[in-house]
Amino acid sequence: MAEDSLEQLGRRFPRVRQAYQAMVRAVEGDAPLNDKTRQLVLVAVAAALGQREALAHHRDAARKAGASDAEVEHAVALALPLAGLAAVAAAVGPGSASAASQPEPAQAPAPAPKKTKIEEGDWVTIKEGQGGLFIKAGQRGQVTKIVKGKASGLTLYYVKCVDVPQEEKFVLDDLALASPDSPAAAPLAAAKDRLEAGDWVVITHGGLLLKLGERGQIARVEQGPMNITFYYLRKPGMDAEEKYMRTDFEPAPGP
Repeated sequence: MAEDSLEQLGRRFPRVRQAYQAMVRAVEGDAPLNDKTRQLVLVAVAAALGQREALAHHRDAARKAGASDAEVEHAVALALPLAGLAAVAAAVGPGSASAASQPEPAQAPAPAPKKTKIEEGDWVTIKEGQGGLFIKAGQRGQVTKIVKGKASGLTLYYVKCVDVPQEEKFVLDDLALASPDSPAAAPLAAAKDRLEAGDWVVITHGGLLLKLGERGQIARVEQGPMNITFYYLRKPGMDAEEKYMRTDFEPAPGP
């Protein structure tokens, strides 16, 4: 019985362990075989039984008693005619004399742990049914900043989408990590600074003609008193115009 198994047996059944050790001492007694020969015999028996754990234990004991690797390997080979190839092959593996004398093969690096925490700079996908005003479910975006709300205590994730100029905030349950190798994970395009006639926008402060979240097209731009710029917007399919300020909308992709 190998030493590790004996230790486990002793912890669970101390009296059985004592009886086993007494049997071993009785068998060894005043044996005519020297320690080296006795361990080589046990190496052959362990190989014949296909017991790797026992083989490793008695191999080490044989080497401590003065046996060479060649003698240990020969003891294993002696078991082959009686025990058969399958039993000996099962025993000769990790822990055999030949394996011990060879350098261990290089281990492949462990795979990197899968990322689960969303951080600034990560790419995310908006979950189904969790779309916002500007960024819809299924779209991919990049987390630009993470802020903890003072009043609500919720952690808010600001997401910027390549094809949606407006940044939008989400909570963690709205987002799923996306692969950085995704085709959508391209550098963020800079939002257009100056809006002109013909540009499309999405309403953030609704009026009479265009409601919150609706898209409109800039029909014309006028400079008003005190250098205030007014934007006249049209609703798709309508000729009527409504006047807005820049704080009432955000740029949006065209149709």
